[in-house]
Amino acid sequence: MDANPARSGGRSLVLAGIALLLLGYCGLAVATAFDRAAVSSDRFAALVPEPFQQRALAREASRLREAGKADTTLAIAEKLVERDHMSFDSVGHLATARFARDDAAGALAAFKVSAALWWRDAWTQAFWMQAALGSGDYDNAALRFGALIRQWPRAPVIDQFSALFEADPRGRLALARRIAVGAPWAETYAAPVLGQSADQLRSRASVLIAAAGFGSKLGCDKVAGMTVGLADAHPMVAAQLWRAQCSRAAGEGSVANGRFADLGKVTAASPFDWRFPGDGALEIDFVNSGDGSQALQVRSSAAARVPVAQQMIPLPAGRYRVSWTSDAADAATAGRILASLSCRLERQQANPAAGNWSNRRHDVQLEFNGGCQAPFLQLWLAPGNATLQIDNVSIAPA
Repeated sequence: MDANPARSGGRSLVLAGIALLLLGYCGLAVATAFDRAAVSSDRFAALVPEPFQQRALAREASRLREAGKADTTLAIAEKLVERDHMSFDSVGHLATARFARDDAAGALAAFKVSAALWWRDAWTQAFWMQAALGSGDYDNAALRFGALIRQWPRAPVIDQFSALFEADPRGRLALARRIAVGAPWAETYAAPVLGQSADQLRSRASVLIAAAGFGSKLGCDKVAGMTVGLADAHPMVAAQLWRAQCSRAAGEGSVANGRFADLGKVTAASPFDWRFPGDGALEIDFVNSGDGSQALQVRSSAAARVPVAQQMIPLPAGRYRVSWTSDAADAATAGRILASLSCRLERQQANPAAGNWSNRRHDVQLEFNGGCQAPFLQLWLAPGNATLQIDNVSIAPA
């Protein structure tokens, strides 16, 4: 125990001072913690002492401008900038408030500062995107659009922004170029969302088709959803998109993937690629064709003809020659494989036919009456014991 009272009193005073400093620090920590929590909670926002409000004020400004009341946020925005003039959202709020009050010069000055601080402020990016569009600088506008769709991929306004590009050939070209050089938002752009119309999908498909012309292929699975969404209203565009973006859809003639390439790996099917309706009496497999691709192997124990494979093909009315190869050993076995071309999938409406067979090659003449934009080409298998391999399917005007 210290015998000197003065020294003891001095130590007590120091300790008391440290305690007060710690208490003040804790209070500051609590206040700033509440301020951080205020980003997502009105309850915490109400607990933030006024001198420490930053995020709480920013949250209130965001709420107001998202409610269409950005013109009422000027005082809040000025206070935000006063407390932290290097915060991108502070300056972004100030720029938006000035813009809403028709202070064009003040908004422009603030948006310049906001753009230099960080790229994550949606209002700043939207401002500069529309400014670039207004001046005809579509490439720069596409960069800004990319920043927006990366951060807010499912925001309803993204469709409105993309429509500004898709309505103009220069805009479509600018987006296609960004996608072609590996834009990280390309898959999001290609993925349909609830509520998008077939016309919106058609506009986006035109961009993806153009991007493929620059050598960019997202792959079959990434565009399958869009082709499905377009199939009924715009089958020609859907088929073009599928051919452009899906490597396995390439091939001679109008049939996509006539050699059944990579179908064992498909996770998202398109109506413009082979689909297999399935039947309990039907066995389907993909086997090596011996020429670097694969063939469709089928076996049926059904008592009637069953559909084996089908795909939609946009075609005008007319007469067509459908051909394929098989490993049938004789004419009777070859006659078990049939084809049809019709708007309906049912056997009675499709009316499958066998055609001619010679030296592994099958040919059948089919008439299409033009009752739809994209009829179904179907392959069928009649009853019999032999397992058969089918390959090299094509269609051409007769």
